[in-house]
Amino acid sequence: MILPGTGRGTGEAGGGGVRQMPRPEVALARKLRRTMTLLEVMLWQHLRGSPDGMRFRRQHPIGCYVADFFLRQGAPDRRSRRRHTWRRGTAYSRHGA
Repeated sequence: MILPGTGRGTGEAGGGGVRQMPRPEVALARKLRRTMTLLEVMLWQHLRGSPDGMRFRRQHPIGCYVADFFLRQGAPDRRSRRRHTWRRGTAYSRHGA
């Protein structure tokens, strides 16, 4: 319910409410993303362009540690998904579907 003239709710509707605190390693990763060194920024600028279709993450929590840069093995990139969709469509067309 929105209180008149305030634009704020009472919290009774179940939306929003109290935000849960992130795990300590997640909070640390977020802080590290905001305070990267010049060399980390330069490397990230290169990696974020997804060279060769790879998707890197920066300051990624892994257990109780935070990896500066992370590449998940076996995660499909957009190009491979598009290629799969195209091949599937071609196979359907060949069989009259």
